[in-house]
Amino acid sequence: MALKQKEFKVLEVPLKGTNLVEASAGTGKTYSIAIIALRLIIENEINISEILMVTYTKAAVAELDQRIRIFIKKATSVVDEEEIDDQTITKYITDAIDKHGKEIVKSRLDTARLLMDETSILTIHGFCQQVLQEFSFETGALFGMNLVTSIKDIITQEVQIFWRKHISGLPIDFFPFMESVTVEMLSNTVAMQLSGRQYAGYVEGRDHVMDNNLLDEVRIEANRLEKEAEDIVEKQIKLLSNYEEINARIQSNSFTKKNLSDVADDPSAILEFILANDDKAYVKKVFPDIISLKEETDRIKEALNSISKKLQHTLVSKALQYIIPAVQASKKKLNI
Repeated sequence: MALKQKEFKVLEVPLKGTNLVEASAGTGKTYSIAIIALRLIIENEINISEILMVTYTKAAVAELDQRIRIFIKKATSVVDEEEIDDQTITKYITDAIDKHGKEIVKSRLDTARLLMDETSILTIHGFCQQVLQEFSFETGALFGMNLVTSIKDIITQEVQIFWRKHISGLPIDFFPFMESVTVEMLSNTVAMQLSGRQYAGYVEGRDHVMDNNLLDEVRIEANRLEKEAEDIVEKQIKLLSNYEEINARIQSNSFTKKNLSDVADDPSAILEFILANDDKAYVKKVFPDIISLKEETDRIKEALNSISKKLQHTLVSKALQYIIPAVQASKKKLNI
């Protein structure tokens, strides 16, 4: 069944049933809610303490509370025949006096002013907490339950405990492989996992092992690759150490002649220039052998990066395996 849509007029909308109001930011939603509260007080003779208003943030709660207090005060001023700066309230109270009588309108506004501190303007989580506290037996809620809008501090605390127990004691030569793993990164990953966004490769209940065997395997493979990279650099330096041949290559091209003539006898400087400009066509043409070896170095870097990702993935999975149950236990202990 399609909903009937009509223009929203705050002084005409029925004060019964259900109404859905769709509006963009800054279009007067808070103003309209405060006017409706004023109408309920006067037209339906409902005490302000019996009106429930639920919004999203504490700032919105404060704004709505202030707006209702101001509107009741302005409405009272209209009853006392004082001028105010709100034509909507002026018109509404004037019409209400004509319909209900001045004394009745004033009495209902005075009652509202006396009960303003009992107004039920709450955030969604504040309302939920109040219901759980007031109806503990009906809802089965625990006594002394705390309202926590974020478990960020609990997660951070458990991550720090894990870090001290399982990361701080790792051999120092492993830390270059784990540069992206930080307390903040682990905290964010745990929070996402708890919110239902699965960390790729993590399987709840599986034992994600990060023992000495894995560390030794990583160390051996990393050392082998790093030795290969060092050997390649030595080969490149050796090739660039033949001054007569290298100088001839440099002089054969105007670009290399301009940039490398002054360092033709410095293999390290030449290699640095080649590596920094390996995408240039003239560098590839003049130094194809060096570029070929550089591609081998790139392959080794990719392999080292793969090792780093494997180690990081195992570490994060192990962290999730330990931290998530710890966070859940802390929540249970704190009754949240």
